[in-house]
Amino acid sequence: MNLMTVLVCLVHLILMTIPSRTVFAASSGSSSESPAVPVGAKATPNPEPYSRRISLPSLKILPPGRKEGQLFEPRMWRFSYLCVVGTWNRQSDHIHQFFAKHHDFFNRYKIAAVSAFSHDTVENIAAWSALTKPQYLFGLAQTDFVDQLKNPKVPTCWLISREGQILMKHETPTESQLSEVYTKLKQWTEF
Repeated sequence: MNLMTVLVCLVHLILMTIPSRTVFAASSGSSSESPAVPVGAKATPNPEPYSRRISLPSLKILPPGRKEGQLFEPRMWRFSYLCVVGTWNRQSDHIHQFFAKHHDFFNRYKIAAVSAFSHDTVENIAAWSALTKPQYLFGLAQTDFVDQLKNPKVPTCWLISREGQILMKHETPTESQLSEVYTKLKQWTEF
């Protein structure tokens, strides 16, 4: 009789664990609409994968001497290196020097170099451009663009694909980060 009691207890324990596993699987974060995945069965993959495409909002820049803003379109270039800069910001000078140094490379491989000035005035940009004589796209960024980016640090730069997808982002880029961008662009264009 002692053996019979032990067997009954074992069967009872086994039967008690099966429903608790099913209840646990059903309440482990899956929605109430879909049935629980039986223990040992493969779950189906998520039908709506996360979006991997992150893109910038559209940009309209106002170059000095113009009355109307100019829409920047990344699809017209192989790549774009867009930077939010300021005439009042010393670190923005590194960006301008980088654009000037690699101007021929950018033109040869149809890469847009864009300086979008933030929290600035058209007069300051005109004075800055008279001193530096930039040979790339620049102008005052529309307020809506800066607001949609949640007022980024100045300078902040994005490397953008033709489709508008963000490939790299640097806040207050260092010389080594700018060199890394140049190296990547060379790899992607000089093949």
